Amino acid sequence: MELLFISHKYPPSIGGMENQSFHLIQGLAKKCKVHKLVYDGRGSVWSFYLGLKKKVKKILKQNPGIQLVHCNDGTIGLMCDWLNDLSSIKTAVTLHGLDVVYPMDIFQNSLIKRLRRYDCVIAVSEATKQECLNRAFTPDKVFCIPNGVDHDIAEIPTNKMVLENLLESKGIEAKNHRYVVSMGRAVKRKGFSWFIESVLPKLPNDVLYLIIGPFKKKNSFTDHLLNILPKRMAKSIALLFGVPTDQATIRELLKDKNTASRVCVLGKLPFKDLLSVISLSNVFVMPNIRVEGDMEGFGLVALEACMRGTTVLASKIEGIQDAIIDGKNGFLVESENIDQWKTAIIKNLEITDDVSSRNKAFVEYTLQNYSWNKMSESYFQLFQSFLEKK
Repeated sequence: MELLFISHKYPPSIGGMENQSFHLIQGLAKKCKVHKLVYDGRGSVWSFYLGLKKKVKKILKQNPGIQLVHCNDGTIGLMCDWLNDLSSIKTAVTLHGLDVVYPMDIFQNSLIKRLRRYDCVIAVSEATKQECLNRAFTPDKVFCIPNGVDHDIAEIPTNKMVLENLLESKGIEAKNHRYVVSMGRAVKRKGFSWFIESVLPKLPNDVLYLIIGPFKKKNSFTDHLLNILPKRMAKSIALLFGVPTDQATIRELLKDKNTASRVCVLGKLPFKDLLSVISLSNVFVMPNIRVEGDMEGFGLVALEACMRGTTVLASKIEGIQDAIIDGKNGFLVESENIDQWKTAIIKNLEITDDVSSRNKAFVEYTLQNYSWNKMSESYFQLFQSFLEKK
């Protein structure tokens, strides 16, 4: 079996899709002949897009043994739709969530038809698969293969001074606090501002809410631009480019002194430091809320937190339910249910007996059920059976 993989999300850029793309290509390269065409940060991504068709044609011409071309997200899938007109190869595309539910009319009414043309469509979660089926994708062409997680995360030592030093640099006394932590870009669906406004005031006064992820203290040019555009257009642009639109709401909430005393935005941290902060926290929360036209395709950060042995509480919505299995590697909480979130957090803050052994079992479950090797093996088996059948 000989394959070509195309992706604009790849290291050295950091992110969940970059990780998935890297490990998929690396894993399959051990099982069959793999060619890759990826954007690795050299030059602009726009030049990568503009030269994509020419480069793909060149690779196919030089390697006539290629049987299948895989596009690793909907954006690349749309740009390489012309491949579906070739009879000499088969095509596959992986969809991650937003590239299915993106709310722009031209996408939902026209462009998504081009993604339905692919011979094989892979969804990263059952929720993403269902969104495909809701949009008239052929059922026997759509498959669900969940993402994996880096097992090495569990082995990286915890630096016990990291959190104390970070808090002291922000003028916060590290002692006498219990920590609830979230991680990610401050986009609306992550629910950070909802949690600060709705749940945090219900928690004991010694609870400090930590947010890890890029955060700007002032409005950027992009923020100002979005504010003057029509709301519908601004929302589409923000979703397309991943603009952290929840930042402005969080900044407004932090103007209140009582709220500010209970929230610490740590910003973007080195990888080892953020892992230490998660390990030193009492509870990791993923309080996602429903946002029309957006969705959480999988929930990789919850798995990463679980791998650190920290209790994970996550919203019971969308692709998160494919990452966190209630009672197996964390706990699912009804999205936007304030009382349930309050009860679940307080319960897990106060439990002291057997938490360590319970969370070790959660880590073990995650190790057994989520790995990049398992993911790449699933892709390999799917492609092999697909090509043999065809």
